[in-house]
Amino acid sequence: MSNTIQIKIAKSDSDFVGIECQNNHMIITFPIGYDIQEDIISIEDKTKIFSYQKDVFYLLKVLEDSNNSNYFECSNNQFSFSAGIYLINDYFKNGLVRLRILKDNQNNYGSIDFRKTISTKIPIFNMGNLIYTDAIYKSIEQVNDEITEIQKQCLHKAFLVLNIFYNNYQVISNCNYSKEQMLYKIENALTRTNVDSDKKRLDMMKKFIMGTSIQGINSKEVKVGRNDFHVVWEKILRKKVYDLYPKLDILPSAYYIINKDRYETSPLIPDIIAKNNNTIYLIDAKYYKNDNLPQTSDISKQLFYANYINDITNAKIKNIFLLPKKIENNNKYEYLGYATVDSYKNKNGGKINTFYLDTKTIIESKENIMNKVLNEAKF
Repeated sequence: MSNTIQIKIAKSDSDFVGIECQNNHMIITFPIGYDIQEDIISIEDKTKIFSYQKDVFYLLKVLEDSNNSNYFECSNNQFSFSAGIYLINDYFKNGLVRLRILKDNQNNYGSIDFRKTISTKIPIFNMGNLIYTDAIYKSIEQVNDEITEIQKQCLHKAFLVLNIFYNNYQVISNCNYSKEQMLYKIENALTRTNVDSDKKRLDMMKKFIMGTSIQGINSKEVKVGRNDFHVVWEKILRKKVYDLYPKLDILPSAYYIINKDRYETSPLIPDIIAKNNNTIYLIDAKYYKNDNLPQTSDISKQLFYANYINDITNAKIKNIFLLPKKIENNNKYEYLGYATVDSYKNKNGGKINTFYLDTKTIIESKENIMNKVLNEAKF
């Protein structure tokens, strides 16, 4: 159990972002530019702890979503936040539950399972009727079994990460099943129950186990997050752009000509490229610490992309860098200027618009400020 909680903001692109706890001290680190007050809080200060709950939940949700990305692999422990929250809320409402399963019996209670009876039993013929004297009945029974132990294990892991917002509540688990065993038993239980609430709970247990580093999160050390938050930043911005305009696949590829044969190298892949009517948006998402700007290699790469696109299309190109920062103005973004080199300055896409975006707004807000940013960007 933590005695103190430290709220931090990452200072560099390699800083860990997420939750880590060791030696009774929990550190919650938010990404570069996140608008939040850094502080060290006593575990007894419940009011201040709860004032950070919304931000922490948003952070955990965006980390969970990044683990499900098709683009990147998670570099640290995973935590299925949404499933964990569901299981905790369900536990406080219903307690530890006993699974209700369908069981066959021949004790004349429940309803007759006609399909199994007809396929497995031999009837007698009486006055023109088929009579089954040993019909199979189906009934729903509650069992306090291995599924309850798996539920306790899920709750135990969920509370290790989230218990600061639940008065340090804990559920003790002695479950020794492996991850694979738990998933197998849940799948088996899903086939044995027709109760919707049980199915939902089992599905959430399955989601939690599949999306959580069960062995990596323990009572001695909790660490959920990643050291490469730049991949999360890029993923979020990619989604926000593609929510506005369709993705465009233009992938320049270098090649060798050896003995008149052509040998392709791997294609160069821009971070984000989209098209709206006759405008192409060529975007490089940079997760840099404040006042650090893309260097010559990044500028050259973006200008190369623009030049390649310009050779194969007549579309106008908006070339853009996007960086995180705490923004004070109401727009929640800031135009800094543009990057270029002299020989490209007057070409289509030769000026790379450089914007700062408010990190908290990008992570939490449902409003897509990207539309305003792309409109303001210059050709």
